[in-house]
Amino acid sequence: MGTHKPPKRIVSLRDYKLKQLADVYGLSPYLMRKRIKKHQKKIGEPDGQYYLFEQVQKIFELIKLPSYIIVV
Repeated sequence: MGTHKPPKRIVSLRDYKLKQLADVYGLSPYLMRKRIKKHQKKIGEPDGQYYLFEQVQKIFELIKLPSYIIVV
């Protein structure tokens, strides 16, 4: 059996809801919330339901993305 690599996936840097961020990382919203909570002071609170562009940029820096994700 060979190793199967997932296809490259391109995501844009924009405002995201928690569920959308969880989908990018391939996690449940519960686990994504736990990971964000570790860096809450650096990221800040979401604006309503959305993490804003600057916050998403910080999340991508602090929480390592899977290797098959490309941010544009």
